[in-house]
Amino acid sequence: MKSFILYVQELEAENTALQNKISVLEESLEETRQRVIKLEELVETRDGEIKLLEQENLLLRQQVTEYKFLYENTRPSAFDKAANIGIGAGVAAVLYFLVQFAN
Repeated sequence: MKSFILYVQELEAENTALQNKISVLEESLEETRQRVIKLEELVETRDGEIKLLEQENLLLRQQVTEYKFLYENTRPSAFDKAANIGIGAGVAAVLYFLVQFAN
């Protein structure tokens, strides 16, 4: 009978030790779950930041394309330059004749 009592006591001690291990593992599992939740939140935040940066990048590319189009289409042609030179020469000639006429 003593051996049976000792056997039961050993089982109770082993059960207590196993319960302690279970408690430690459950705490560790809960900590891990909390870390996973924090990491998921961080990933969501970073994904949002990345999407914003991608949208900003797309807008900047569109602006560059528009500026390039404006630059290429607002440059004066050779004809425009010649016309401006001709107008400038005409104004200079009129001023020259006015000065000559005034003297």
